[in-house]
Amino acid sequence: MTDHTLPPCNMPAEQSVLGTLLLDPDLYRKIEFLEPDHFADPIHGLIFDLVASEPIVLDEEPGFLDEVGGPQYLTHIRQFADDERLLENALLIYACWKKREEASVAE
Repeated sequence: MTDHTLPPCNMPAEQSVLGTLLLDPDLYRKIEFLEPDHFADPIHGLIFDLVASEPIVLDEEPGFLDEVGGPQYLTHIRQFADDERLLENALLIYACWKKREEASVAE
């Protein structure tokens, strides 16, 4: 029998963290423990990596917008920004990643 359950993830938390950082990249210092591979969605990991690594203008990064779904997606995730819950959401992302790691080791 095939298991069709999704691996542990929290997309609203991922979108909230990214939206918050897109609006204020300086807040990254509050969640420096988080890494791109902690995100369940690889596109979110890519966005996080660019936002966290250096202060750049994302739409000036060659090919970046095409890779992440265009400027519409960046605009979309900005609406989930919540700086008051940034740490809480980052911890949720990390906890889901830990569960995915534990599940992959158990397989």
